[in-house]
Amino acid sequence: MANPYASGEDNLRVNAEYVLDQLRRAATDGDTLRHLGAAVHAVQDSYSGAHTWRDYAVYAGDPTAAVSALHVFALFGSTHHSEFDKPPAGSGTARAAVEATYRILAAYEEARGDPSRADAVLRAAVEPLFRAATGGVRVCLRADERWRAERDDRLELDKTPGQRASPG
Repeated sequence: MANPYASGEDNLRVNAEYVLDQLRRAATDGDTLRHLGAAVHAVQDSYSGAHTWRDYAVYAGDPTAAVSALHVFALFGSTHHSEFDKPPAGSGTARAAVEATYRILAAYEEARGDPSRADAVLRAAVEPLFRAATGGVRVCLRADERWRAERDDRLELDKTPGQRASPG
């Protein structure tokens, strides 16, 4: 989800444009399922802490929680943490990803029904899902001490209430 040589905001724009392009291509090039699948995969990855960190509203299920960090996989030392790849089904990030998926698929259907408004409809659905956090978007290159502490906090927040460690 992140090019280590680009800014966080530029990476975020590229990610949103990729989703938009896949939704447009689903309607025009005859390989609908492949393009819808690519769009859905990219959107859902943007809610996985393995790829992206969002403002803390995501843990309450907010699909419009702004993006605060993007992770780079291997160039400088991976910041992909596979434990994020399987969030609990009832977690806020899972609920946010489901709602975001619903929104882009509903927009795709609406856009197909009114091609004259297709671009506006798709942008209106996708852009709120790829907003930069007020403090900007960090591109995480290394799993340094600061990153590991935030990872651990976020893993705990992503657990459903019954799975969280009780205060000790």
